[in-house]
Amino acid sequence: FTTPNIYSDVNHVYRGTDNQFYMDTTAQRYTVFSLWDTFRATHPLFTLTQKERNQDFMTGFVEMYNEGGSLPMWELANNYTGCMIGYHSVSAMAAAYLKDAWNPYATDKMLEAMIAAAEEDALGKSEYADYGYIPSDSEHESVSKTLEYAYNDYCIAQVAKKAGRMDIYERFLERSLSYRNLYDPETGFFRPRLGGGWIESFDPREVNFNFTEANAWQYNFFVPHDVNGHIELLGGPEKFEEKLDELFFGDGTITGRNQADITGLIGQYAHGNEPSHHMAFLYHYLGKPWKTQNMVDSILNTQYRNAPDGLSGNEDCGQMSSWYVLASMGLYPVCPGNPEYVLFAPKWDQWELELDNGKSFIAVAKRNNPNDKYIQSVTINGEAYPYSYISHQTIVKGGTMEIQLGDSPSEWGTNEGNYPRQQLESEEFVTTPIVHMPRAFRNEAEVRIENSDLDVQTFYSVNNSEFSPYAGAITVKSSSAIKAYSIKNGFTSTTAIGKANLIDHDYTMDLFTEYSNQYHAGGEKALLDGIEGATNFKTGDWQGFYGEDIVVEVDLKKTLEIDSVGIGCLQDTKPWILYPKTFEVYSSLDHQSWTLLGSDSNQIPMDDYSVQRQTMIATAKGNARYLKLIIKNPGTLPQWHLGHGNPSWVFLDEIHIWKK
Repeated sequence: FTTPNIYSDVNHVYRGTDNQFYMDTTAQRYTVFSLWDTFRATHPLFTLTQKERNQDFMTGFVEMYNEGGSLPMWELANNYTGCMIGYHSVSAMAAAYLKDAWNPYATDKMLEAMIAAAEEDALGKSEYADYGYIPSDSEHESVSKTLEYAYNDYCIAQVAKKAGRMDIYERFLERSLSYRNLYDPETGFFRPRLGGGWIESFDPREVNFNFTEANAWQYNFFVPHDVNGHIELLGGPEKFEEKLDELFFGDGTITGRNQADITGLIGQYAHGNEPSHHMAFLYHYLGKPWKTQNMVDSILNTQYRNAPDGLSGNEDCGQMSSWYVLASMGLYPVCPGNPEYVLFAPKWDQWELELDNGKSFIAVAKRNNPNDKYIQSVTINGEAYPYSYISHQTIVKGGTMEIQLGDSPSEWGTNEGNYPRQQLESEEFVTTPIVHMPRAFRNEAEVRIENSDLDVQTFYSVNNSEFSPYAGAITVKSSSAIKAYSIKNGFTSTTAIGKANLIDHDYTMDLFTEYSNQYHAGGEKALLDGIEGATNFKTGDWQGFYGEDIVVEVDLKKTLEIDSVGIGCLQDTKPWILYPKTFEVYSSLDHQSWTLLGSDSNQIPMDDYSVQRQTMIATAKGNARYLKLIIKNPGTLPQWHLGHGNPSWVFLDEIHIWKK
């Protein structure tokens, strides 16, 4: 209850998101909404315990939209910080609206604000709408954004349905199934897509910029709005359970970037960061509530303690504690956009919710011994309750719930119909096909097109030709753009677009400096593939080298008269990426003796914080069969930099060789 904070002054005046002053005597304006964190448990908890304040929070969101044109994403002092991802104010608003815990003064305005948040041309949302997923080379954190946008779209659909706007409901329900476009049946993970295909060098343990503060394991179960659809996607309940068990009990090694937020590890499950927070409760959807209880009991007892460092991760404005409060009560909203909680054994012998309607809801846990943690039976107001989930409306009616606990699992909540289902149906959604093709090739390349849904017909086009039915592998012999879509039951998927670049030389190269696997740009030969990166280093077109000089040798295959040689490089000073200090080019005819042909020095200062790229060019006139490039790292970060004393990064994307 330390955040959000009241932002209105004592005379009800506050500064709006447009920096103008407003007065509201009917509601307080609040600030500090860490929504990427708090949509999961904190705002659902507020609908039970802080309904009046939560109504002011939600009304404030709509007013922020009226003032500044956008719903808050991570709001601070009525500023749009641009921090984190998703449009999770939609989730918080849906949780309140669908539980009748908020009566918006203008439902049409609320929906308008939600749709505007979903459709603004920012953070990959346009690509998400066009392709049904975000390609990794167009926006960083593409997997996390696609999955979270799909969940947010589900929330918009449910609000629209309650408001009687079935046109909006059907459109956003279809969009909410877009998560399926990132599912790779071969690996069993949601995987980054590069163009129309999959990104190479995929390691589900690796923390990289395709995910938000996480890896593929920690996002592999983020489908809270279609859990049972996800179960089917993974091959059914047994396969899903195996994968979930592997999350908690498998190899807990994390690879890739050091991410301080990933803490509280249990296998690959990271309780200290939010993407994992609903996963322990997914066993309920398999009819195995005792497995939920085992994991929740372990998390409550190992990830929290009464000490200054008693949380296993960042509190994040209430989310870590809200998880504890709800889990210790035996309730958790797996899908906050659905007014329902999974039900399991509480930590306490008794708890009571004093509701704003004057009623109370009391839970009493009966144990034969202190270690009893498995539900044997439940009654609500004296009547048997066989379900392992409970609606918000049942709680707010008030009453008493008695829970009989024992020391071993029982049949309670295991029969089909007695455990929760969260499944979407939309016959209009068709999975977008996968275009398997090399990004760069010599001579010719084979292109294969697949769809994880086998019951579709797929069509393709090469370089804007007429679309033709796909019947087998295609061969291309020039730089090509391949488009593909699928049709099922008369409905059409979005179109995937893949691009293959013909390499117009036969040069080969050897790289003697190790690049970071998360910045591989396609592998060992990426610096000669003809593909240049844009200014966003996180999208995968740059090869990153940390704290070392880079040495590359190029075999030209025959003696050529060279005019100049260039290397594409990036500067983004804030995240430690600096232009190389110098660039030297050496030549050899026999691969034994080397002669300096030319060099170039960077003239752009380190403290130029604009994100920019340049091609450093060394005038290198002379004959060569072999070229050796030495790209000098600029050294440790200087005193004025926030990361001073640490090595700097050098990011490269393409070697250019100009002949006479």
